[in-house]
Amino acid sequence: MHRTGIRPLVAGVEVDVPLSTFVSGQFLYYDGTSIITATAGGGGPPTGPAGGDLNGTYPNPTVDGLQGFPVSASAPATSNVLTWNGSAWAPAAPSGGTLAGDVTGASGANTVVKIQGQSVAATVPVNFQQLTWDTGSSQWKPLQLAGDIGLGPTVGAFVTVTVFSIRGRAVAGTAPTNGQVLTYNTGTSQWEPQTASGGTLAGDVTGPAGSNTVVKFQNRAVVITAPNDTEVYKWNATAAQWQPGPVGLPNFLTDTTFYIARLARRGKRSGARGRSDSSTTSCWRSSSSSSRTLVRTLSRR
Repeated sequence: MHRTGIRPLVAGVEVDVPLSTFVSGQFLYYDGTSIITATAGGGGPPTGPAGGDLNGTYPNPTVDGLQGFPVSASAPATSNVLTWNGSAWAPAAPSGGTLAGDVTGASGANTVVKIQGQSVAATVPVNFQQLTWDTGSSQWKPLQLAGDIGLGPTVGAFVTVTVFSIRGRAVAGTAPTNGQVLTYNTGTSQWEPQTASGGTLAGDVTGPAGSNTVVKFQNRAVVITAPNDTEVYKWNATAAQWQPGPVGLPNFLTDTTFYIARLARRGKRSGARGRSDSSTTSCWRSSSSSSRTLVRTLSRR
């Protein structure tokens, strides 16, 4: 030290600092460019110009850099964060970065483009469609429910279910009236509400259910001839059909079999064979090969 000053080394070169530049309690301080004097405050804040990431003078310097990178002097807004803009740290709204995966785009305006890695079509959906997996395009698409049913309008807290077809055949949206039935219309190829006709009968009874006709008895034809009063249906073996005719006596049995036909009865028969009381008339016939034909008529006494 010289009496007129001090001679410190700066970058290996002695620098003269006159003593007149010092005041009591000061010390020498190198700010990276030059040697300056600063006052030691006994633990208080330093004084003098600041340097490095700081700007201004002590004791109130300003941070104008972070690790040598400049900090913008722009005033921040509420919720801003200090963001590197490529040339300086500056206040900006948080962006959250860019998302990737099932959800892409900026965090504040992202888009779901996949579900568990499976692509979602960008097709705009229409009312009541559901997001459905389409194996043909290998992606999720807005589609109407496939099959006989689909979702209808919302009623309160529930979504209604509508039957659009039965076994793949369309059902008309026509409103039915009282007593109608759902009938298939081959002309329009759909089920439609129609008045019940009962269908057409076949077999012994034919025609519409509401105006049918008996044409057979146990699959044997019935002639359509109109009957007369007191006639009955009789089987005609020659014509192989039932036809109307008068009531008649049946053929008598042959061989040794006897047949008794009661033509009229007003009283009880007596116990002797061949005898009758006054209220009965009987006819007996035998056609046995060993006896003659006997016809006996017992008349009223």
